[in-house]
Amino acid sequence: AAFSQNYAVFLVLRFLTGVGMGAEWGAGSSLVSEIWDDRNRGKGIALLQGSFGVGFLVAAGAWQLVNHGSPDDWRWMYILGAAPALVSLFVRRRVKDPDLWLAADSKRREVRTRIRNGELVGASDRQLTKSTLAQLFQSPELRRRLILLFLAALSTTMGWWAVSSWIPLFSAQQLAGKVPSVPTAITQVVVAYNVVGLAGYFLMGVLADWLGRKPAMMIYFAGSLVVVPLLFLTPATPNQFIALAAINGFFTMGQWTWVALYPAELFPTQVRATAITFVFNTTRFVVAAGTLLSAAAIHFFGSISVAATVLGSGYIIGLLVTPWIGPETKGLPLPGPEVPADEPWVPLDTLAAGHK
Repeated sequence: AAFSQNYAVFLVLRFLTGVGMGAEWGAGSSLVSEIWDDRNRGKGIALLQGSFGVGFLVAAGAWQLVNHGSPDDWRWMYILGAAPALVSLFVRRRVKDPDLWLAADSKRREVRTRIRNGELVGASDRQLTKSTLAQLFQSPELRRRLILLFLAALSTTMGWWAVSSWIPLFSAQQLAGKVPSVPTAITQVVVAYNVVGLAGYFLMGVLADWLGRKPAMMIYFAGSLVVVPLLFLTPATPNQFIALAAINGFFTMGQWTWVALYPAELFPTQVRATAITFVFNTTRFVVAAGTLLSAAAIHFFGSISVAATVLGSGYIIGLLVTPWIGPETKGLPLPGPEVPADEPWVPLDTLAAGHK
Protein backbone atom coordinates (compact mmCIF):
# COMPACT_ATOMS: atom_id res chain seq x y z
CA ALA A 1 0.00 0.00 0.00
CA ALA A 2 2.90 2.36 0.75
CA PHE A 3 4.10 2.09 -2.85
CA SER A 4 0.69 2.46 -4.52
CA GLN A 5 0.83 4.69 -7.57
CA ASN A 6 -2.91 5.14 -8.07
CA TYR A 7 -6.13 5.00 -6.10
CA ALA A 8 -7.38 1.73 -7.63
CA VAL A 9 -4.26 -0.21 -6.59
CA PHE A 10 -4.42 1.36 -3.15
CA LEU A 11 -8.06 0.26 -2.68
CA VAL A 12 -7.27 -3.33 -3.70
CA LEU A 13 -4.34 -3.51 -1.26
CA ARG A 14 -6.40 -1.99 1.54
CA PHE A 15 -9.10 -4.59 0.86
CA LEU A 16 -6.56 -7.40 1.17
CA THR A 17 -5.23 -5.86 4.38
CA GLY A 18 -8.75 -5.81 5.81
CA VAL A 19 -9.29 -9.47 4.87
CA GLY A 20 -6.15 -10.45 6.75
CA MET A 21 -6.80 -8.31 9.81
CA GLY A 22 -10.43 -9.40 10.10
CA ALA A 23 -9.41 -13.06 9.97
CA GLU A 24 -6.63 -12.64 12.53
CA TRP A 25 -8.97 -10.99 15.04
CA GLY A 26 -11.30 -13.99 15.16
CA ALA A 27 -8.55 -16.57 15.32
CA GLY A 28 -6.61 -14.60 17.94
CA SER A 29 -9.64 -14.00 20.15
CA SER A 30 -10.56 -17.67 20.01
CA LEU A 31 -7.00 -18.72 20.84
CA VAL A 32 -6.72 -16.39 23.84
CA SER A 33 -10.09 -17.48 25.20
CA GLU A 34 -8.99 -21.12 25.01
CA ILE A 35 -5.63 -20.72 26.75
CA TRP A 36 -6.67 -18.34 29.55
CA ASP A 37 -7.93 -19.79 32.83
CA ASP A 38 -11.68 -19.80 33.35
CA ARG A 39 -11.87 -17.42 36.31
CA ASN A 40 -9.75 -14.71 34.69
CA ARG A 41 -10.65 -15.06 31.02
CA GLY A 42 -12.28 -11.62 31.02
CA LYS A 43 -9.02 -9.98 32.04
CA GLY A 44 -7.12 -11.92 29.38
CA ILE A 45 -9.50 -10.84 26.63
CA ALA A 46 -9.39 -7.27 27.98
CA LEU A 47 -5.59 -7.28 27.51
CA LEU A 48 -6.06 -8.50 23.95
CA GLN A 49 -8.73 -5.91 23.09
CA GLY A 50 -6.97 -3.13 24.99
CA SER A 51 -3.95 -3.53 22.74
CA PHE A 52 -6.10 -2.06 19.95
CA GLY A 53 -6.17 1.20 21.87
CA VAL A 54 -2.45 0.97 22.64
CA GLY A 55 -1.74 0.46 18.95
CA PHE A 56 -3.85 3.48 18.06
CA LEU A 57 -1.85 5.68 20.42
CA VAL A 58 1.47 4.31 19.13
CA ALA A 59 0.33 4.97 15.56
CA ALA A 60 -0.71 8.52 16.47
CA GLY A 61 2.72 9.10 17.99
CA ALA A 62 4.44 7.65 14.92
CA TRP A 63 2.46 10.01 12.68
CA GLN A 64 3.76 12.97 14.66
CA LEU A 65 7.30 11.78 13.90
CA VAL A 66 6.91 11.13 10.16
CA ASN A 67 4.53 13.96 9.27
CA HIS A 68 6.70 16.75 7.90
CA GLY A 69 4.15 18.30 5.56
CA SER A 70 5.09 16.29 2.48
CA PRO A 71 2.24 14.82 0.42
CA ASP A 72 3.98 11.43 0.61
CA ASP A 73 4.43 11.32 4.39
CA TRP A 74 1.49 8.91 4.67
CA ARG A 75 3.53 6.26 2.85
CA TRP A 76 5.89 5.97 5.81
CA MET A 77 2.95 5.08 8.04
CA TYR A 78 2.14 2.08 5.85
CA ILE A 79 5.77 0.97 5.92
CA LEU A 80 5.73 1.19 9.72
CA GLY A 81 2.37 -0.55 9.73
CA ALA A 82 3.98 -3.66 8.26
CA ALA A 83 6.20 -4.09 11.34
CA PRO A 84 3.59 -5.98 13.40
CA ALA A 85 3.64 -8.71 10.73
CA LEU A 86 7.16 -9.53 11.92
CA VAL A 87 5.81 -9.91 15.46
CA SER A 88 3.18 -12.34 14.17
CA LEU A 89 5.95 -14.57 12.80
CA PHE A 90 7.36 -14.81 16.32
CA VAL A 91 3.89 -15.53 17.73
CA ARG A 92 3.31 -18.28 15.17
CA ARG A 93 6.52 -20.03 16.24
CA ARG A 94 6.13 -19.64 20.01
CA VAL A 95 2.39 -19.99 20.67
CA LYS A 96 0.90 -23.46 20.29
CA ASP A 97 -2.70 -24.34 19.53
CA PRO A 98 -4.77 -24.91 22.69
CA ASP A 99 -5.60 -28.44 23.83
CA LEU A 100 -9.31 -27.73 23.32
CA TRP A 101 -8.80 -27.00 19.64
CA LEU A 102 -6.39 -29.92 19.15
CA ALA A 103 -8.99 -32.29 20.64
CA ALA A 104 -11.72 -30.90 18.35
CA ASP A 105 -9.47 -31.14 15.30
CA SER A 106 -8.47 -34.70 16.19
CA LYS A 107 -12.10 -35.74 16.57
CA ARG A 108 -13.03 -34.12 13.25
CA ARG A 109 -10.20 -35.96 11.46
CA GLU A 110 -11.17 -39.22 13.12
CA VAL A 111 -14.78 -38.91 11.94
CA ARG A 112 -13.70 -38.14 8.38
CA THR A 113 -11.46 -41.21 8.39
CA ARG A 114 -14.31 -43.40 9.62
CA ILE A 115 -16.61 -42.07 6.90
CA ARG A 116 -13.98 -42.76 4.23
CA ASN A 117 -13.65 -46.30 5.55
CA GLY A 118 -17.38 -46.83 5.20
CA GLU A 119 -18.11 -47.06 8.94
CA LEU A 120 -21.42 -46.02 10.45
CA VAL A 121 -21.23 -42.53 11.99
CA GLY A 122 -23.79 -40.90 14.28
CA ALA A 123 -25.59 -37.70 13.31
CA SER A 124 -23.72 -35.53 15.83
CA ASP A 125 -20.35 -36.86 14.65
CA ARG A 126 -21.29 -36.44 11.00
CA GLN A 127 -22.12 -32.81 11.79
CA LEU A 128 -18.41 -32.25 12.47
CA THR A 129 -17.56 -32.88 8.82
CA LYS A 130 -19.75 -30.01 7.60
CA SER A 131 -18.49 -26.48 7.15
CA THR A 132 -18.41 -24.50 10.36
CA LEU A 133 -20.92 -21.98 8.99
CA ALA A 134 -23.32 -24.81 8.15
CA GLN A 135 -22.97 -26.17 11.68
CA LEU A 136 -23.79 -22.76 13.12
CA PHE A 137 -26.87 -22.05 11.02
CA GLN A 138 -28.32 -25.57 11.03
CA SER A 139 -28.52 -25.58 14.82
CA PRO A 140 -31.61 -23.61 15.95
CA GLU A 141 -30.04 -22.72 19.32
CA LEU A 142 -26.68 -21.63 17.93
CA ARG A 143 -28.41 -19.70 15.15
CA ARG A 144 -30.54 -17.88 17.74
CA ARG A 145 -27.47 -16.96 19.78
CA LEU A 146 -25.66 -15.80 16.66
CA ILE A 147 -28.50 -13.48 15.64
CA LEU A 148 -28.80 -11.92 19.11
CA LEU A 149 -25.03 -11.49 19.35
CA PHE A 150 -25.08 -9.82 15.94
CA LEU A 151 -27.68 -7.31 17.14
CA ALA A 152 -25.72 -6.56 20.32
CA ALA A 153 -22.45 -6.22 18.37
CA LEU A 154 -24.16 -4.00 15.80
CA SER A 155 -25.18 -1.57 18.54
CA THR A 156 -21.60 -1.59 19.86
CA THR A 157 -20.07 -1.05 16.43
CA MET A 158 -22.54 1.55 15.20
CA GLY A 159 -22.37 3.59 18.39
CA TRP A 160 -18.57 3.50 18.51
CA TRP A 161 -18.32 4.51 14.86
CA ALA A 162 -20.74 7.42 15.31
CA VAL A 163 -18.75 8.77 18.25
CA SER A 164 -15.16 8.10 17.21
CA SER A 165 -15.45 9.11 13.54
CA TRP A 166 -17.25 12.40 14.22
CA ILE A 167 -15.36 13.54 17.33
CA PRO A 168 -12.57 15.38 15.40
CA LEU A 169 -14.94 17.39 13.21
CA PHE A 170 -17.39 18.01 16.05
CA SER A 171 -14.49 19.10 18.28
CA ALA A 172 -13.39 21.64 15.68
CA GLN A 173 -16.92 23.05 15.56
CA GLN A 174 -17.30 23.25 19.33
CA LEU A 175 -13.85 24.55 20.21
CA ALA A 176 -13.38 27.14 17.45
CA GLY A 177 -12.84 30.55 19.05
CA LYS A 178 -12.59 29.05 22.56
CA VAL A 179 -8.99 27.77 22.51
CA PRO A 180 -5.67 29.22 21.28
CA SER A 181 -5.05 26.32 18.88
CA VAL A 182 -7.92 24.22 17.53
CA PRO A 183 -5.66 21.44 16.10
CA THR A 184 -3.95 21.05 19.48
CA ALA A 185 -7.31 20.94 21.25
CA ILE A 186 -8.61 18.29 18.82
CA THR A 187 -5.53 16.19 19.52
CA GLN A 188 -6.19 16.47 23.25
CA VAL A 189 -9.79 15.36 22.77
CA VAL A 190 -8.84 12.35 20.63
CA VAL A 191 -6.04 11.30 22.99
CA ALA A 192 -8.36 11.62 26.01
CA TYR A 193 -10.98 9.52 24.24
CA ASN A 194 -8.50 6.74 23.49
CA VAL A 195 -6.47 6.80 26.73
CA VAL A 196 -9.54 6.56 28.95
CA GLY A 197 -10.93 4.03 26.47
CA LEU A 198 -7.99 1.80 27.46
CA ALA A 199 -9.19 1.91 31.06
CA GLY A 200 -12.65 0.99 29.78
CA TYR A 201 -11.30 -2.11 28.03
CA PHE A 202 -9.52 -3.39 31.11
CA LEU A 203 -12.22 -2.55 33.63
CA MET A 204 -14.84 -4.35 31.55
CA GLY A 205 -12.71 -7.49 31.77
CA VAL A 206 -12.50 -7.09 35.54
CA LEU A 207 -16.26 -6.50 35.84
CA ALA A 208 -17.03 -9.45 33.59
CA ASP A 209 -14.98 -11.75 35.85
CA TRP A 210 -16.49 -10.20 39.00
CA LEU A 211 -20.15 -9.51 38.22
CA GLY A 212 -20.66 -11.66 35.15
CA ARG A 213 -20.60 -11.23 31.38
CA LYS A 214 -24.16 -10.00 30.91
CA PRO A 215 -24.20 -7.56 33.86
CA ALA A 216 -20.95 -6.00 32.60
CA MET A 217 -22.36 -5.69 29.08
CA MET A 218 -25.54 -4.04 30.33
CA ILE A 219 -23.58 -1.55 32.46
CA TYR A 220 -21.57 -0.49 29.43
CA PHE A 221 -24.56 -0.34 27.09
CA ALA A 222 -26.47 1.79 29.61
CA GLY A 223 -23.45 4.01 30.22
CA SER A 224 -22.95 4.58 26.49
CA LEU A 225 -26.63 5.37 26.06
CA VAL A 226 -26.22 8.20 28.60
CA VAL A 227 -22.81 9.65 27.75
CA VAL A 228 -23.23 9.97 23.97
CA PRO A 229 -25.99 12.62 24.13
CA LEU A 230 -24.13 14.31 26.99
CA LEU A 231 -21.14 14.82 24.70
CA PHE A 232 -23.01 15.86 21.59
CA LEU A 233 -25.92 17.86 23.04
CA THR A 234 -24.57 19.47 26.22
CA PRO A 235 -22.96 22.94 26.03
CA ALA A 236 -19.50 22.64 27.59
CA THR A 237 -16.28 24.53 28.17
CA PRO A 238 -13.14 23.15 26.44
CA ASN A 239 -12.07 21.27 29.59
CA GLN A 240 -15.55 19.89 30.14
CA PHE A 241 -15.69 18.82 26.48
CA ILE A 242 -12.41 16.89 26.83
CA ALA A 243 -13.71 15.23 30.00
CA LEU A 244 -16.95 14.20 28.28
CA ALA A 245 -14.99 12.78 25.34
CA ALA A 246 -12.86 10.79 27.78
CA ILE A 247 -15.93 9.33 29.51
CA ASN A 248 -17.33 8.42 26.10
CA GLY A 249 -14.11 6.58 25.32
CA PHE A 250 -14.44 4.60 28.53
CA PHE A 251 -17.89 3.25 27.62
CA THR A 252 -18.01 3.24 23.81
CA MET A 253 -14.49 1.89 23.29
CA GLY A 254 -14.30 -0.17 26.45
CA GLN A 255 -17.32 -2.29 25.63
CA TRP A 256 -15.44 -3.90 22.74
CA THR A 257 -14.05 -6.35 25.31
CA TRP A 258 -17.33 -8.26 25.41
CA VAL A 259 -17.32 -8.79 21.62
CA ALA A 260 -14.29 -11.07 21.98
CA LEU A 261 -15.23 -12.54 25.37
CA TYR A 262 -18.88 -13.57 25.62
CA PRO A 263 -19.38 -15.06 22.10
CA ALA A 264 -16.35 -17.32 22.59
CA GLU A 265 -18.02 -18.86 25.63
CA LEU A 266 -21.32 -19.68 23.91
CA PHE A 267 -20.12 -21.97 21.11
CA PRO A 268 -18.36 -25.35 21.09
CA THR A 269 -14.72 -25.50 20.03
CA GLN A 270 -15.36 -26.76 16.50
CA VAL A 271 -17.26 -23.57 15.56
CA ARG A 272 -15.98 -21.03 18.08
CA ALA A 273 -13.66 -18.97 15.86
CA THR A 274 -16.19 -18.95 13.02
CA ALA A 275 -18.94 -17.73 15.33
CA ILE A 276 -17.03 -14.84 16.85
CA THR A 277 -15.60 -13.84 13.47
CA PHE A 278 -19.10 -13.81 11.98
CA VAL A 279 -20.38 -11.60 14.80
CA PHE A 280 -17.45 -9.20 14.52
CA ASN A 281 -17.13 -8.89 10.76
CA THR A 282 -20.77 -8.83 9.65
CA THR A 283 -21.39 -5.81 11.86
CA ARG A 284 -18.38 -4.10 10.34
CA PHE A 285 -19.87 -4.60 6.86
CA VAL A 286 -22.98 -2.74 7.97
CA VAL A 287 -20.99 0.08 9.52
CA ALA A 288 -18.73 0.31 6.46
CA ALA A 289 -21.83 1.15 4.43
CA GLY A 290 -22.68 3.75 7.05
CA THR A 291 -19.27 5.34 6.57
CA LEU A 292 -20.10 6.00 2.94
CA LEU A 293 -23.34 7.64 4.04
CA SER A 294 -21.95 9.71 6.92
CA ALA A 295 -22.20 13.02 5.05
CA ALA A 296 -25.75 12.18 4.03
CA ALA A 297 -26.60 11.31 7.65
CA ILE A 298 -25.34 14.69 8.87
CA HIS A 299 -27.35 16.43 6.15
CA PHE A 300 -30.48 14.38 6.90
CA PHE A 301 -30.42 15.03 10.66
CA GLY A 302 -29.23 18.60 10.29
CA SER A 303 -26.06 18.39 12.38
CA ILE A 304 -23.35 16.06 13.68
CA SER A 305 -24.72 16.34 17.21
CA VAL A 306 -28.18 15.06 16.28
CA ALA A 307 -26.84 12.40 13.88
CA ALA A 308 -24.44 11.02 16.48
CA THR A 309 -27.10 11.04 19.18
CA VAL A 310 -29.60 9.19 16.99
CA LEU A 311 -27.08 6.54 15.98
CA GLY A 312 -25.82 6.33 19.56
CA SER A 313 -29.34 5.56 20.72
CA GLY A 314 -28.81 2.17 19.08
CA TYR A 315 -27.13 1.09 22.32
CA ILE A 316 -30.62 0.41 23.59
CA ILE A 317 -30.72 -2.62 21.26
CA GLY A 318 -27.72 -4.14 23.01
CA LEU A 319 -29.28 -3.36 26.37
CA LEU A 320 -32.53 -5.11 25.43
CA VAL A 321 -31.12 -8.26 23.78
CA THR A 322 -28.28 -9.02 26.21
CA PRO A 323 -30.40 -10.84 28.83
CA TRP A 324 -31.71 -13.25 26.16
CA ILE A 325 -28.51 -14.14 24.28
CA GLY A 326 -27.51 -17.18 26.31
CA PRO A 327 -26.54 -18.45 29.75
CA GLU A 328 -24.22 -16.58 32.11
CA THR A 329 -20.73 -18.03 31.64
CA LYS A 330 -18.66 -16.28 34.31
CA GLY A 331 -15.93 -18.57 35.67
CA LEU A 332 -17.12 -21.58 33.67
CA PRO A 333 -15.03 -23.74 31.32
CA LEU A 334 -15.52 -23.27 27.61
CA PRO A 335 -17.81 -25.75 25.85
CA GLY A 336 -15.37 -28.26 24.38
CA PRO A 337 -15.41 -30.54 21.33
CA GLU A 338 -17.65 -33.04 23.13
CA VAL A 339 -20.55 -30.56 22.78
CA PRO A 340 -22.32 -31.15 19.43
CA ALA A 341 -22.78 -27.99 17.38
CA ASP A 342 -26.43 -28.89 16.76
CA GLU A 343 -27.31 -28.98 20.47
CA PRO A 344 -27.47 -26.04 22.92
CA TRP A 345 -24.79 -25.84 25.60
CA VAL A 346 -26.10 -24.93 29.04
CA PRO A 347 -23.73 -24.68 32.04
CA LEU A 348 -24.26 -27.17 34.82
CA ASP A 349 -24.89 -24.47 37.40
CA THR A 350 -27.70 -23.12 35.23
CA LEU A 351 -29.32 -26.56 35.16
CA ALA A 352 -28.87 -26.84 38.90
CA ALA A 353 -30.70 -23.53 39.34
CA GLY A 354 -33.71 -25.06 37.63
CA HIS A 355 -33.48 -23.19 34.32
CA LYS A 356 -34.04 -24.94 31.03
